[in-house]
This record gives sequence, C-alpha cells and structure tokens, in this order.
Amino acid sequence: MKKKLNFLNKFPKNYNGLYIVYGLYTFDNLLRLLLKNGFSHEQSLSIILYNCSLSALVFQERIHNHAYRELSAKDALPPDVVACEARLINDLIIARLPRIFEGYLPDKSVIHDTLAKEFPDIVFEETNPDLDHAGDIDFIGKVGNRAFGLQIKRITAHASLGNFSVTARMEQSFRDFEKQFGGKVFIVFSVEDKIKNKDVIDHIRAEITRLKKK
Repeated sequence: MKKKLNFLNKFPKNYNGLYIVYGLYTFDNLLRLLLKNGFSHEQSLSIILYNCSLSALVFQERIHNHAYRELSAKDALPPDVVACEARLINDLIIARLPRIFEGYLPDKSVIHDTLAKEFPDIVFEETNPDLDHAGDIDFIGKVGNRAFGLQIKRITAHASLGNFSVTARMEQSFRDFEKQFGGKVFIVFSVEDKIKNKDVIDHIRAEITRLKKK
C-alpha cells in the first residue's frame, strides 16, 4: 500500500503531519488518484480521513452528502498537478495571508497549546468562513467523519461568566452545526491564551467519547 501512496509525499503537510486537502478540487482529484490505484470509494475515503487535514467545506460538500461516491478514476489528473494545486493554496492563501483581526493568535494558542495537547488524537481546524455558522463557530474538532464545534470567547481576567448569555441566533447556529456535523458546540472562555472555564475540557472529552461510539 505504501508504494501506491507515494504520490502523497508531494502534498504539503500541516503542523500535525497531515496532508493538507482544503479545496474541493484537491479532494476530488486525490480521491480519483486513489481510485485509479485500485482502492474502492470507501477505502479511499478512509485513507484520506486518516492521513489528511480536511476543511469543513470538504466535509459539507463531499463527505456528509456522500458526493465523493460519484467521483470516477477515469477523471484522475497526474499526481504532480494535484499536489501543485494543494501547495499553491497552502502557500498563497494559508501560509502567507496575514491575520489582521485582533485576538487571532490567542485564539489559536488556546486550541493548539491547550486543547490539541489535551486531545492529541483530535484534529482541530479553523471553521470555513464561507459556511453559514462561521460567525459563531471558530474551530472544529474532527472525530472520524463527525465534528464538534468551538467558539472562543475572549474575556478579561475579572469578568464573570454568569454575565454571558447565548443569543437566539447563536442557539440556532449551534443546532444547525450539530445537525450537519453530529457534534455539539462548546463555548471556551479565554483570558489571553488561557482557558478560564476549565470544566469545558471535561465536556469536550465526553462529547468525543460519544461521537466515537456513533
């Protein structure tokens, strides 16, 4: 199998060592390449889920609606072309575009320096800004082909968590997310890059356990 997957080495990797497959074009052609190498649709999807970092858009437009089953090996492009496109997206859009809004780095630190270490088997990704729930959900945690959501709420050191209430719009957004991805959405209150409501970690752990059983 390793020989059949050698072409993956041309793809860029993220900090977790997973191959970056964020675009629909990249996903489609990667799955076609796997089909061309003799894997079934389900085997190809399993390989991608295990080895690749996927965007919420890919989950929505290809996996949850089973659209990947319509892809055919006969339309496969050369591995170099597919890998080049993946590197281009990573280099020009992800790696080089500056984050200009305040608080992004602390938010990312909460995820990668705390939650990613607490749950090393979970892949955390930023939510796709094009999705309807993007304004209320900052990151997703992937559990197989399901995911839970995280909203990072920055507060001051002396702020009272009791003063925070979820709006009706946010509640609807959270319900829509759970219906689409299977997992609940958790609000993480952070002071700079530290989690204040530490009990949320236990709730996330319970949700991960629940999603793994589904």
